Amino acid sequence: HHFEGAALGRLGGLIEAGGYRRVLATEPYRARWALAEGAVVTPFVNRVTRHDMFVSIRAGFRRGELGFTLGMDASKWDVWESVTVFGAYRFEAVRKG
Repeated sequence: HHFEGAALGRLGGLIEAGGYRRVLATEPYRARWALAEGAVVTPFVNRVTRHDMFVSIRAGFRRGELGFTLGMDASKWDVWESVTVFGAYRFEAVRKG
């Protein structure tokens, strides 16, 4: 929820122009089950975390979205994505060649 589509596109352009070889990111996974898991832990977190957790999950990513939004061309980047049982979306991109 800190970056929106256009800002992520500009960030992708900076990554491309900067010649970076690897990009790693961990974000919340946007899914109903992640929201449900968040609801389970709400009694154990403070009100700020409780609010931010749900905002972050709702603004999180699903597979395929981050690389696309960053403009990572499949001919130039190998991308791996995974999701943990705790709702973390993991993204790794490595420049080919």
